[in-house]
Amino acid sequence: MKMWILAICLFFQINLDAQKNDTLYFYSNHDYKIEAKDTAECFTKQFKTGDRWVRYKYRIKDIGMYMCDIDENSDSTFTKLNGMHIGYQLGVLYDSGYYKNGVRDGIWHFYYPGTRQPGMIAHFKEDKPMSFQCFSEDGSPKRENCYYEREADYPGGLSAWLDYIGRNVGRVLSRNQKTLRKIGEGQYQAHIQFVVDSQGKIIDVSVRKSSGHETLDQYALEIITKSKNWIPAVQYGRLVKAYRIQPISFQIVEYR
Repeated sequence: MKMWILAICLFFQINLDAQKNDTLYFYSNHDYKIEAKDTAECFTKQFKTGDRWVRYKYRIKDIGMYMCDIDENSDSTFTKLNGMHIGYQLGVLYDSGYYKNGVRDGIWHFYYPGTRQPGMIAHFKEDKPMSFQCFSEDGSPKRENCYYEREADYPGGLSAWLDYIGRNVGRVLSRNQKTLRKIGEGQYQAHIQFVVDSQGKIIDVSVRKSSGHETLDQYALEIITKSKNWIPAVQYGRLVKAYRIQPISFQIVEYR
């Protein structure tokens, strides 16, 4: 009887050891390069289920811990994904589909934030979209304004945007001649970073690279901030934010 109990205990111990060997935990950067806990961006749990491997990646930096990705693969290296993928942004369901030899292949769903309703269902072959269908948030098919991807754009296009900037640079220079004399003649350029939100509004305007003069930086910020609404970007049938950096040049000549 004691031998049977010992055999049963050994059986369960062997299985527990096998489960431990088939489960990995590590800290890493976003690309799975292993890092120390204090500097890591992500925490990953990787385990085997049947003949497949599954990997859960969590973001642990900045705003707490939240899900990033769930991936399935045929081996533990995950060098080329072959299997299911579920993606999250800030812990919110983003997309799902299948990889084959490291690229998207087959049917993919791209979801509206915070829902399980896809804004687009696309069919991929070797990472190329072969066909796609857009949907409204209520699930009804959407035929108008159905884009796989579309960049954010100023109404009238690039030429209209550059014309807007040119006219407003001239305006701020002509109304502030006394201040400009203190800066001195020369050519100055500020790089302004901003976001076009999903409704086309300009938000989060900031100086990415200074002109060297705070006054000119403020003029550049004013020009971008006062822009009218843009046509928002589209990705996978959904309106999304777009990030932009715009250089603005000021040519100051001596006033006499």
